Amino acid sequence: MKYKFNNSFLSSFLSLSYLVLGTIVISGFLLSCDRLNERDYLISLSPSDSTDISPFAKRVLIEDLTGTRCPNCPRAMRTANDLQGLYPGRVIVLANHGSYQYVRSLSSPDSLTSEVGDFFYKTYFQNVGNSLPQGLINRRAGSNGKLFADAEWALAVSKEVDLMSDFSVKIEPTYKESSKTLEAKIEISTAKALEGSYSLTVLIVQDGIIHPQAEGAELVSDYVHKHVLRDAISSASGDVLNSGAISKGEVLHKQYTYTFPKQWARGGFVDASSCSLIAFVSDLASGEILQSSLSLKLAD
Repeated sequence: MKYKFNNSFLSSFLSLSYLVLGTIVISGFLLSCDRLNERDYLISLSPSDSTDISPFAKRVLIEDLTGTRCPNCPRAMRTANDLQGLYPGRVIVLANHGSYQYVRSLSSPDSLTSEVGDFFYKTYFQNVGNSLPQGLINRRAGSNGKLFADAEWALAVSKEVDLMSDFSVKIEPTYKESSKTLEAKIEISTAKALEGSYSLTVLIVQDGIIHPQAEGAELVSDYVHKHVLRDAISSASGDVLNSGAISKGEVLHKQYTYTFPKQWARGGFVDASSCSLIAFVSDLASGEILQSSLSLKLAD
């Protein structure tokens, strides 16, 4: 006896077969996933995409020598900000507006420059002059002394950002609006015994400053400046941390008091609520920055 199936019946039968087979496969896959823990299937979106960063994980400080007359400097700042986004919590940016003729402020007085910025410019940037943008990466040696062109920053940061440091740095700022005073407690912990000599530098930086900026062939009148170096509450060259060997696990403390002026020394409105502190530990012999930290905004 011959059985004859019409096309409609055959199509329905095949569809049902595929559905049953697919259900079996998917069920098996889901059952096989039941034993996976959270770490097995979370995907890292960037090399350091973590909300739980070890205090001894090295932070990378980019010191950007910039200026409002420098048409290529906004490009460098975008690079620095992009690196902060790529390595959350691991990159700190400092914008040093020098008072050299080419980079000094477009306004008078030079409201974005500072005495501590001039000290850094003369000491660490080797009076670089017109060759901007330039930066320091943890004040380590680069292809041109300690200077890195902005095109070199990404590679230089990538070599530092996954390292561990022998130090952790914790900043505890307390700001009183009524007296315009800031008290900053800095706690430095060590991961191992150390024989060298080290220093601590603590700086004030400000965000959200609207000031004209050359960009390419244009002048941007309402450019918003970030990470602007304003002042030092330590000595500009850093305060010596130790006079002898440091034991493993030893905790060192420094405390500073600073009173905000009515305006910055070279002009510019003082808004403490838009300021943060950067603190870093340096090797006194080499000048290299071994660990750094950025506080929350003082209003926070």
